Amino acid sequence: MNAEGHSQSPGPSKFKTSLAQQLYHKALKQGLISTSEAKTIMGDGAKAKTALWRLTQKGSLLRVKEGLYAAIPPGAYPPNYEIDRYLVVNHLLPGAGVLAYHTALEIHGVAYSSFSTLYYLSERKAKPFEFQEVLYRPVWTKELFGAERVFRGSVTVLVTDKERTFLDCIRRPDLCGGLEEVMKSLESLRVINEERMLAYLHRFGESSLYRRAGFMLSLLEGSIRFDETLLAEIRDHIGVGTSYLIPGGARTGGRLNRDWRVYMPTNLEELLKHV
Repeated sequence: MNAEGHSQSPGPSKFKTSLAQQLYHKALKQGLISTSEAKTIMGDGAKAKTALWRLTQKGSLLRVKEGLYAAIPPGAYPPNYEIDRYLVVNHLLPGAGVLAYHTALEIHGVAYSSFSTLYYLSERKAKPFEFQEVLYRPVWTKELFGAERVFRGSVTVLVTDKERTFLDCIRRPDLCGGLEEVMKSLESLRVINEERMLAYLHRFGESSLYRRAGFMLSLLEGSIRFDETLLAEIRDHIGVGTSYLIPGGARTGGRLNRDWRVYMPTNLEELLKHV
C-alpha cells in the first residue's frame, strides 16, 4: 500500500519478470519452447524476443535453431547439457513431423546401433540442420500415416509404429544403416500386427514392397511372431515381376529367390550368420 492506504499494482519490471518466469517454466515442462509460444506468453514479438535473449544469456535456455530454444534445468551447465534429441522434432513440427527410419528403431528400442543422424518424415519441405553434433534430416512425404505417440518422460512424441517402421526399413535401407543393420534391428521387433501390416502395404501400393516384405518376414519368421496367414496374404499381391532386396541392387547383381521373386545380395548368407 502507498501512504494514502491504496494498494499498488506491480511495476512494469516485476510484471515482465513474472512473464519471463512463466516462459521458462513452460520450456522446462516441455523441454523446448518456440518463439510463437514465447510470443503468446509475453504478449508481443518484441517482448518475446527480449525474454528469450535474456534467458539464453543467463544460461536458462539454449538456442537450437531459429525459432526454437531448449530449456536448461537449474544447476545445469548449458554447453554440457544434452538436449533430448527426440523432443526437438516434436517441438519443431508439432503434429507435422514423425520420427522415422533408424530413429524409429531407436525409439522402439530395437536399433542394433546408435546413430548421430535423426530422421523424421514431414509433409513440409525443410532443410537439414545440426545441433549438439546430431544431424536432423527431414524426409519429405506426401502424407503421414502409421504413426503413434510414445512417452519421453512426461512428453509424447510422434513416431512410426512397428509395422510402418518395418516397411520403411525395407523401402529405404539407406536411411536405416544398410541391410545388415536393418536385419539385426528388425529381428528384435518380436511381434507385429498383421492387419496394420497389410493395410500399410495396400496403402503404399507397391508390388515390389510386397515381394521384399514377404521375403524379409520369411527370413525373420523365427524371431518375429505373426499369424501364418500373413505370408499367404502378401503372396497374393507380389505380381509377376522381380525386385531387388536392396533398391538399386541391379548394379551389384544377386541371386534370385524364386519363392518371392526377390534378388538377394550374394553375401546374404554371411549377413544371416550375424543375425
